[in-house]
Amino acid sequence: MGREGIGLMAFGDLVRTDHTLERGCSGGPIFDAYGATVGLVVDSTEPGITYALPIASLKRTVEVLAEGKQPEYPFFGIGLVAPDDRRKAKFNLPMDCNQPLIAYVTPNSPSQEAGILPGDLLSAVGGEQVTSVAAAGSKLLESVPLGQAIELVLQRKGKQISVSVVPIRRPARVMMAPSDELEESLEANLEEITTGLTSQQGLRIARLARGGRGEKEGYRVGDSIIAVYGKPVRHREIFDEIVEATNVHLFGEKVDSAKEAPQFSTYVMPLGIRSAEKGERMEKVYMNLFPDVYTAPTY
Repeated sequence: MGREGIGLMAFGDLVRTDHTLERGCSGGPIFDAYGATVGLVVDSTEPGITYALPIASLKRTVEVLAEGKQPEYPFFGIGLVAPDDRRKAKFNLPMDCNQPLIAYVTPNSPSQEAGILPGDLLSAVGGEQVTSVAAAGSKLLESVPLGQAIELVLQRKGKQISVSVVPIRRPARVMMAPSDELEESLEANLEEITTGLTSQQGLRIARLARGGRGEKEGYRVGDSIIAVYGKPVRHREIFDEIVEATNVHLFGEKVDSAKEAPQFSTYVMPLGIRSAEKGERMEKVYMNLFPDVYTAPTY
């Protein structure tokens, strides 16, 4: 099965077991009843459930390490997800849509340079049809970094387009655009309100997943983000520019930087919020989760 979320990387086809393991067991082996190694522990998300990487998926990495080399993985710079109700609403997709969805594109990545857009649906990789995130991810990960261009067939607003992307080596640190990270982490949709009364303009929360982080932290549908770091915002682009300029130590390098990543990639944003309920201004402090805590499925 595929799994993404708190404490887990964007691995597909994970082995799920009904055992509770102590913290610190990540990276250890899991054995079956006959003593054979079946997987490598990733994490326990809740009592009684543990996820592990299947041994078969580690074969390539082990072979490279045995040769005394460092494994290299391809990086396209796309966030690939199964479309849920929130994302269907965000990108105006039909309710019966189940194709792999590109939810976001990371800045300065090969996919951004190739013209891939958030909301595109992925239907083929390298000439092979893909109908699930797991299948698409597996095909993408077969690519050779800085090798041949990979043809991706996309559906965009009902039209089919093809783009060629040359994947780079996956960098040590991958940073999403701050507004994308905010949406993914809060499980919210933001829409720009730039016309009408000035008092009503800002980045409005148009949809909020029930039980998600955003709802738990007191955000409500209709609330508007009107400032970040004390500076007014009405456009996602401006929001991203302010956050990135304030945290240049994290966003100052291009995605293909060979520099070693810092230990943490955390930044904190003071947000000015206009309440939907009373129209009053309030302040919230937001801390990003990607990539140190929450690793969204970025290929």
